[in-house]
Amino acid sequence: MNFLSSIFFSLIPLISIPLIIHLLNKRNIITIDFSSIRFLKALESESIRRLQFLQILLMILRTLIILLIILMMTRPVIGGLFSYWDTDDETLISAIIIDDSFSMNGKNDNVDRHDVILSTFNEILDNISENSQIYIATLSKGELYNGIKAKLPELDKLFKITFTSPEIGTTLKEMESEFSNQDGIKELYYITDGQQSHLMSATPFRPFLSDWSIFVLIVPPIEENLSISAVNIKNAILLPNSPLTINVTILNNGKVNIENRLIQLFVNNISVAQQLITLKGDSEGTYEFVTAVPLTGNYACHLKLEDDDREKDNNFYFKISIPEKLKIGTIASNNKNIYMSHLFESINFKNTIITNTKYLPNNIQGAIADGNHILIQNGYHLLSTTGMDLLEFAGNGGHLIIFPDEMDTSTSELDIFESQYFNVKQKRLSDENYQIASVNEASAQREIFSEAYSENPIKIFQFFNLPQNENSILVTDDGFSIYSRHYEGNGIIDIFSIAPTLTWSNFPIRGYFIPFFHQLFYNQFNNTNGLYFHINDEWEIPLYGKQGRGNLQYISPSTLNYGIDTYNSHINYQRVPGIHKIKSSDNSEIEFIAMNIQEIEFNDKYVNEFGFKQFLSPNASTILIGESDLKETINKSRVGAELWRLILYLITLLLIIEMVISSNAVRKTSN
Repeated sequence: MNFLSSIFFSLIPLISIPLIIHLLNKRNIITIDFSSIRFLKALESESIRRLQFLQILLMILRTLIILLIILMMTRPVIGGLFSYWDTDDETLISAIIIDDSFSMNGKNDNVDRHDVILSTFNEILDNISENSQIYIATLSKGELYNGIKAKLPELDKLFKITFTSPEIGTTLKEMESEFSNQDGIKELYYITDGQQSHLMSATPFRPFLSDWSIFVLIVPPIEENLSISAVNIKNAILLPNSPLTINVTILNNGKVNIENRLIQLFVNNISVAQQLITLKGDSEGTYEFVTAVPLTGNYACHLKLEDDDREKDNNFYFKISIPEKLKIGTIASNNKNIYMSHLFESINFKNTIITNTKYLPNNIQGAIADGNHILIQNGYHLLSTTGMDLLEFAGNGGHLIIFPDEMDTSTSELDIFESQYFNVKQKRLSDENYQIASVNEASAQREIFSEAYSENPIKIFQFFNLPQNENSILVTDDGFSIYSRHYEGNGIIDIFSIAPTLTWSNFPIRGYFIPFFHQLFYNQFNNTNGLYFHINDEWEIPLYGKQGRGNLQYISPSTLNYGIDTYNSHINYQRVPGIHKIKSSDNSEIEFIAMNIQEIEFNDKYVNEFGFKQFLSPNASTILIGESDLKETINKSRVGAELWRLILYLITLLLIIEMVISSNAVRKTSN
């Protein structure tokens, strides 16, 4: 309990007044003359004791009344975080953190959330004196201002909501280094919508935040909003003038049901398909578009929803790539595998034109510089020479396929891709013995195998005992991985523990051998990694883009352009959704990517009051913006609830009791 006017405790000696009056009255003896003692018999001892008790009770009541009046004057409060009115302005430190992640975009009751944030910010400032220290930060930029409130610039010139998904931990780390050794009363205001993902990083800073009084000001949730969270191309192989099936995942992350909302598909800014969708509140649905493109090449595509309470997530961008020539490089010390040669000859028909170039292990840089989409490495032992270059190739968006060969005795070189694969030995089965390689039903990539495979799986005669893990797609009877898929950066790494020869398995003579690799080769162009990126993903400069192109230019969706530092492996792109391009000095387009908002901004959990106390501090108080007077709520949280009204009611009750008892005592005295 705190007291806002503790100076009135100096009046406490006044409670002795009833006692003093009581004692003085006992000395006030009145002499009454009477002629007979018969009148004394009327005064029974019990009546005298009752009268004395009433007098003592009245004294106690009057003492309590004076004490309560003094207590009421001190303005006691309970539930307060600190005694703000007793705090010197210069010892008060107020920090304001603004969640500027994408989910803060939108409207509430046709009022832009940006305006709601500014209004809330100004109301907080009204509760802070001019001489107090104030610290202002956002999740994406960190510190915006640190100094005296009187010198604070206008926030709207410093702050805007971004398309990113920053966490609060980085900002709290800056605050810790700034204020951990600074004394004073500390209060923190956090304006947010309560997304859990941003708060996860706050847990290590709970000891630091224990000294802070925390106010979490929550922006009301969006009522009506649809978001496109993902796009997937169903086709295993993409060909010109062939139907492309595009699956679109849409979230209704609002509170109301949405009916007959229009969604359109654009290819190179031309509307090619549309449909109406209906989706219940707080639910997810998948919708299908079927279209086609006339030629090989890259197509910039996007989906557009009708406007709602959050318009900036109504567009989703992706890229359809149908290469004119699928360039595959084979790296081996001996390129005489007849089955792979027949494989390339069989696939290379009609529109699916494939070029296959063979490279020696010492020419790995040449294989990458030639712009191959896929590199096939035959022989684990060669990875000691080529491994790091191939890892970089995959990270830059390439597709790497690795087979063992007859010269391999262990898998030690595979540990750069998967640490579990270090020093695994080969297993050879005796004559007429084999194991069956079955599809791992838990794998997300199991659909790469046709029904024909499940009906007639391959027989394995020798293989490396690679341990099964979450990346395994084909596994043996006793749980070893035959084929697994790994992701490195923006690329794919497929690792086989068998070579594509009859010595290792009967895979090369199965009818699904050629269709499987046909799908595997083209799988690079319809996987999510190639379709689109998310904001804050790393975009690496393609190696073929650096060679003989002169100065490279980056072009943002907002037509912002600047030169690219080719000595840096990554492009510093603008963090906005849309189509981002790289052009050469002669203005020819080298590459473009589709960039979208991170899915966590649409599909995250929201924290309640208990969650804020768990992630930040038990001192955290939550306030829903718009439901109450913010200034009054903050003040009440600061200093607690004043008790003077309750004390006044108690004083009134005691006065009534005192008057009743006093009247009774006077009547008895008269008698």
